[in-house]
Amino acid sequence: MKKIIGKILVNGVDLLFDGTTRNGRTSPLAICPVCGLSRRTTHSFYIQLRHGNTTGQCHKCAGLTQSTLRKGKPKLVTDEKLKTGSIIHWGERTTLSRVPVTCGLCHEKRVVTFLRNPDWTGYCRNHGPSGKGHHKWKGGRTTADGYVYIHISTLNKEDAILATPMLTRACYVLEHRLVMARRIGRPLLKDEIVHHLNGIKSENTDSNLEIVSASSHPTENKATTDRLRDEIDRLQNLLKSNRIAY
Repeated sequence: MKKIIGKILVNGVDLLFDGTTRNGRTSPLAICPVCGLSRRTTHSFYIQLRHGNTTGQCHKCAGLTQSTLRKGKPKLVTDEKLKTGSIIHWGERTTLSRVPVTCGLCHEKRVVTFLRNPDWTGYCRNHGPSGKGHHKWKGGRTTADGYVYIHISTLNKEDAILATPMLTRACYVLEHRLVMARRIGRPLLKDEIVHHLNGIKSENTDSNLEIVSASSHPTENKATTDRLRDEIDRLQNLLKSNRIAY
C-alpha cells in the first residue's frame, strides 16, 4: 500500500496521517464527526472506515448514541450549528447515518443522510450553490437522455423571463422548449409537448420543432420512427443495388 502523508477525508471523517506508525503500520489521527475530538487510531480503523464498517465517532459519542438508541432514552448528543447557520440535530436522529438538519436559509427541517464534508452547508437542495458556484459546473450546458439543458444564469434577460416558469429544480431549462417559447413569445404550458420532427433530441433548430399535445405525442413519435425506418430501408437498398459495403 502506498504511504499516505497529510489530511484526507474518508466517508465523512477527517484523517491525519503524520507518519506515526504502530506495529509497523500507519496510525492516523481521526477527528470525531460529532464532537470534533481527535484521537490516535489504527490502520485497521482506516480500513473499516473505507469500507463503511464504522461511523468514525469517538468511543464517548458512539457509546452515548448506541446506548440511547438501544434503550429508547433521549439522546445525549447536543446539536451542532454550522458557520452557514444550519443546525444538525444530533440528539434527534433515529439511526447513526440519518439525522435531522435545519436549513440555515429557509429554516426548514428535514432528515438527511449525513456525511462529514468541510464544504457541506446544510442548506436544502433548492438553496445550495448553483450555477458557476457549484463544484460540478461545466459551462451551463449539459445533456441528459439525449436532451440539451441550459442553465438560466447563461441566458440573456429576455430568455431568462421565458425560461423561469419552465425551469427544473436545478435551474436548468430544456433547450427545445426554450426555442419554442421564443417562437410563440411566451412560456410553454405543462401539457404543451415539443416534438422533434427528425427524432434527434439534441437538434433544436426552429424548423425541427413543433408543438403537440400530450395525447398526440406518442402518435407523432411513431410516425417519426416509421419515417426514419423507411428512410433507412431505402438507403440500405440503394447501397445494396450499387454493391457498396457498409
